Amino acid sequence: MKNKFLLVSIILVVLSFNINAQTTAQKYAEAMNAYESHNYALANSLFQKFFSIYKITDGLYATAKYYSSDAMMKLGDYSAAAAGFEFFVNHFSWSGFRDHALYNLGLIYFQQNDFEKSRSRLKELLEDYPESSYAGSAMYWIGKTYSKENRLQDAILFFKDVITNHPDNKYIDYSIFTLASIYENLGDYKNAAKYYDNLLSYHSDSPLVSAAHIRIGVCYFKLKEYDSAVIELNDPTLKNLPEEVYSQSLYLLANSYYRLKNYPKAESTFLEIIRRYPTSNEVKDSKYGLAWTYFQAGQYDDAYRIFNDLSEGTDSIAVNSFYWKAESKRYAGHGTEAFNIYQEFLKKYPNSNLMKGVQYQLGLLYFNNKQYNLAVKYLQSSIENSDNMVRAKSFEVLGEIQLEKKAYNTAKEYFLDALRVPGITSDIINHSLLGLGAAYYYLHDYNDAVSNLSNISFQDPNFEKNKINFYMAESYYSQKKYRDAIERYSKVDLNRDNELAGMALYGKAYCYFNLNEFESAIKEFREYLKRFPRSERALDAKFRLADSYYAVKNFAASSRIYQEIMQANKHALNNPYDYYQYAQALFRANEPRQAINEFKTLQEKFPGSEYADKSLYVIGWIYFQQGNYNTAILKYRNVLSVYPNSSIGSLIYYSIGDCYYNLANYDSAISSYQQVLLKYPGSNHVFDAVNGIQDSYVAQGHPEKAIKFINQFIKQNPSLSYTDQIFYKKGDIYYSNGNYKQAESSYQDFITAFPNSKLI
Repeated sequence: MKNKFLLVSIILVVLSFNINAQTTAQKYAEAMNAYESHNYALANSLFQKFFSIYKITDGLYATAKYYSSDAMMKLGDYSAAAAGFEFFVNHFSWSGFRDHALYNLGLIYFQQNDFEKSRSRLKELLEDYPESSYAGSAMYWIGKTYSKENRLQDAILFFKDVITNHPDNKYIDYSIFTLASIYENLGDYKNAAKYYDNLLSYHSDSPLVSAAHIRIGVCYFKLKEYDSAVIELNDPTLKNLPEEVYSQSLYLLANSYYRLKNYPKAESTFLEIIRRYPTSNEVKDSKYGLAWTYFQAGQYDDAYRIFNDLSEGTDSIAVNSFYWKAESKRYAGHGTEAFNIYQEFLKKYPNSNLMKGVQYQLGLLYFNNKQYNLAVKYLQSSIENSDNMVRAKSFEVLGEIQLEKKAYNTAKEYFLDALRVPGITSDIINHSLLGLGAAYYYLHDYNDAVSNLSNISFQDPNFEKNKINFYMAESYYSQKKYRDAIERYSKVDLNRDNELAGMALYGKAYCYFNLNEFESAIKEFREYLKRFPRSERALDAKFRLADSYYAVKNFAASSRIYQEIMQANKHALNNPYDYYQYAQALFRANEPRQAINEFKTLQEKFPGSEYADKSLYVIGWIYFQQGNYNTAILKYRNVLSVYPNSSIGSLIYYSIGDCYYNLANYDSAISSYQQVLLKYPGSNHVFDAVNGIQDSYVAQGHPEKAIKFINQFIKQNPSLSYTDQIFYKKGDIYYSNGNYKQAESSYQDFITAFPNSKLI
């Protein structure tokens, strides 16, 4: 009985073991079937039952632990999944699933924003399993953890490593895209575009291609490479994007066309967004962009229509549109309507950041209407604008107003203030430099005027060429640099700005006149009178033309012009110099009688002028030229009678002496010449008077008296600049009288006395 009971017990134990083994295998199989059927909740329940009956820690147990944790991960229970995977990786280092478990832990911790733990498990994977199929993906997620922590340089290094050393991992396209995105977020659009392009070139089947086209378009837009942006954003694959995303790409495309000034394409693209996607987020922005497109294309009425429609709201686009609908009216030439809209804007949006801009525009409108006081009021308010462009423009226009008011120092300061504003456009800089150059010119600071104007001419040769060349020419003229002035005057386009062209031609003519290049002056003055016969400078140009003809000895032309002036306006010759020139020209033109009459008239009209005594003198000189010496003497004496202190007294006495000499009345001639020596010993006529005296003695047949007079004169005036010339006359007198011995002796004495004379 005892042996029978033992046998039964053994049978029962074996039977029990076989039944339990079958139940464990069945539980594992059922759990795996549920897992493979994606019934992860059932799978996890069955795995847990399996663990309750299977206590052996072997490969089957490890595999069950892996799949149970994975099932929890797929169910979204990341905490339970993490606990399972942590147990697995810590207890089954020999399992073939361990690298995947480490990878999953990295993903779970990433999902839970525990980036340090995520990175730790993923790095463990790379260290323990460098050849794992998950290595490349692990590096991608490590890069993502750095990116999430804003450790962007570390992220860049990891992504570059992934792209270079693990090009076959399943996340390669995501790695490239993420790296490009990091560069884009850093503002490094060049590198961002490079990697987006890498994705498009080598992974054209990636689901990220369409997004890459948009992002690379954004990068090119940021880089202001709008042509490239247009190419990317026109890619046909973008049409397959969801409507919301595609409308965004169209909006960026329209803006690229706008920046390229391809306004028809910009218009059609903005209209496509508005018509096809009326409920998209881009519609309002697209309408605003369309209004701007019309504005830039010069279609101000269309721009106003849309800006006006958009201005009905209360958002920033509405406020901006209110401002720009006024601008549309202003650019369309409807100043009054623009003015009214600006005034309404100030009432409606007193706290808007555009208020200063509106004040600037109101100031500009008043400026254009020459209402300078009102303009200054608004412009001084707009100076406080936070927009540097508005501030700089306000300073610039205030400078222009002060130029108009001839307040040149104040104008200068405003232009300098404009130039001190940072980040302003070259257009504002050029206008301010031009105004500054003009202010310096009017302040007679010609070097600074030329310096500022030259800067513009060098940086932008096509900017306001006429004004710049004119002010530079005027500055050079004022410095008497007539050649430089001529060069600049010549660059002024005579067919553009009539007023400026006239002044340039006039200035150029005066340059030649001042250079005594009278033939060129004649040409320029004639051209000026041909183009601008009724200008306020025409009369002066005629006088200078007459002077130029006189200078080249074309006395007939000179007198003819003076006569034309007289005929046109009897009071035109109200300048004694011009009248004197006119009378001189008449005489030179062989009209002595008329010349005498005009000289008399001049003295009567301008008895106190510097030409009055000269006019009376020339009358005597005309009679002298005619050989009427007695009348000439009377006229000469009349000058001294009317102007006893005349500045030409020495010339008059000398001329009277010449008259007597020609009348062979040598004693009277000598007496008159001696008056020069007695009354005007320092005058320019002393030398001529001395010659006249000795010539008179010789003519009387008294050469010895001439010699004696010369000796006395030299003794009394040994240091005069022309003493050698007087001394030399002695030898000539001896020689002329055939007294060659005395002549020889006199010349020898001359050589000894004046070894350095030009007469040696």
